[in-house]
Amino acid sequence: MAVCLLESISVFGDFSIEGKLMKSTAPPGELRLQRINLETQGQREVSRIPIDADNAFKATMDLEPGLFELMTPAGDIIKLAIQDGQNIVISSPPEADKSFEISGSPDTELWMDYEQFRQSSLNRLVYPPREALKAALAAKVSQAEIDELAKAEVDGYIAHRHELNDFVIEHVGPSMALYATAKRWDGDYRLEDLASLVEDFAATRLHSEMTLELRNRIQRFRAVSIGQAPPPLEGIDLDGAKNALADHQGEIVLIDFWASWCGPCRTENHNYNRLLNDFEISDLTVFSVNLDTRHSDWERASRQDEISWIQISDLKGWKSPLARAYNVSALPASFLLDRHGRIIAKNLRGDALHAAILQLQTP
Repeated sequence: MAVCLLESISVFGDFSIEGKLMKSTAPPGELRLQRINLETQGQREVSRIPIDADNAFKATMDLEPGLFELMTPAGDIIKLAIQDGQNIVISSPPEADKSFEISGSPDTELWMDYEQFRQSSLNRLVYPPREALKAALAAKVSQAEIDELAKAEVDGYIAHRHELNDFVIEHVGPSMALYATAKRWDGDYRLEDLASLVEDFAATRLHSEMTLELRNRIQRFRAVSIGQAPPPLEGIDLDGAKNALADHQGEIVLIDFWASWCGPCRTENHNYNRLLNDFEISDLTVFSVNLDTRHSDWERASRQDEISWIQISDLKGWKSPLARAYNVSALPASFLLDRHGRIIAKNLRGDALHAAILQLQTP
């Protein structure tokens, strides 16, 4: 595999990029500059920068600031948060397996600080209970033990998301890096602080596409807050039949987002079977939204978990508009609706969910 190491690159607002490949076993090619879009969770190429026979390159372009990936011919990816007026210098790592060194961009540094903190938080709060759950499932321990371990993973992930919100509010602020953090916000924790940061961000980027996306994200969080009637849900089930949330007006509805690869989700599926047996003569409806990308995975998990309730999927995974409408970016995620179609609780499990449904049934 070819190895490409950059000697240096300068990036400055409305901005030019130049540098030289320190090493390359590949023939002269192009650098690709791609804009990152968090709403579509994809990249859009905005420029190609030719590399000459001496492995040097230089280009000037007029592009809106934002998040970018710069890709070398060897496939090295350098993430950049570019703001007007910044002069970003990227130095080659001393060794092939080291990260590029970036200076001159506080926004990029904040983004990298956030990513480093996110990883450390995952290591502390999420991965230990996740591995314990996997081991318990492999050992086929009792369902009660599995339920407890699944709850520990979910609780750990909630704590992790809260830590991320705190870090964003206290350290990232309204920098360009704010946009990079948005897809992992927890809308049930310090939402108004996040909304305030978005407005500070908008103050200098009023007509930016990023500002519109961040404001829309805040609006979607508010649309699925306690007391609100949630957005419509409609889709196709495993057999190709249409199902809609609107068909269940006047019922108690538990909206559940899940996927075959999510261990705690699979545990909840078994719990929902028990829950529906407990309330079999009631007007309780479980309405699931599956976030797999392959029909076979969805079908196999549904059969294994003996899912008999309503579920839909567009098989678009995290790119699903169904998940986007509810700002779902972590699984499992659930919303309990009363008979008036209002959200009265989120992410309840076990005894807490059972008690909430009993209360809704009380005249």
